[in-house]
Amino acid sequence: MEIIADIVKIIVPAALVLVGMYLTVRALTMKQLESQIVQMRGAGNETILPIRLQAYERMILLLERSSPMELVLRTNQPGMNAFALKQQMQMDLREELHHNVAQQTYISHEVWLAVKSSIDQVSQIIENTADGLEPNASAMEYIQKLGASLVQFPEDPCQPAIRMVKAEVQRLFQ
Repeated sequence: MEIIADIVKIIVPAALVLVGMYLTVRALTMKQLESQIVQMRGAGNETILPIRLQAYERMILLLERSSPMELVLRTNQPGMNAFALKQQMQMDLREELHHNVAQQTYISHEVWLAVKSSIDQVSQIIENTADGLEPNASAMEYIQKLGASLVQFPEDPCQPAIRMVKAEVQRLFQ
């Protein structure tokens, strides 16, 4: 019986020391792991933030270039008829969007939907403006009709999406 008491006197303190060491090592390991996670997130933000800002810049550029009158200025060539101008504007609009489609990876889903909606609205305006024009109408007639139809809108169709992009960028720095 005395032997059992002696063994218990040795094992119980040894077990308590072992449990204490385990808890100490575990706490230190968790603290180091948390520190490494914080460092990795910081490094990730240093890498991702410039890419995200570039994506927002590209969205603003896409929207500015997709403005109906900007499209007219960029695509209108001497001797074009209304149909050719409309087709060229639609093609440029699609190319601009396709060129920037990967940028949606770095922006919020809501902003991407607003950008897409603006582009779709501009495309619809371009199509609707051609309705009712004679098949051989000049580009100037088309441009005048486009200008008249744009007056019906309170603002350029791309402006709401531009404001959303700017607001989201501002939230990044708050």
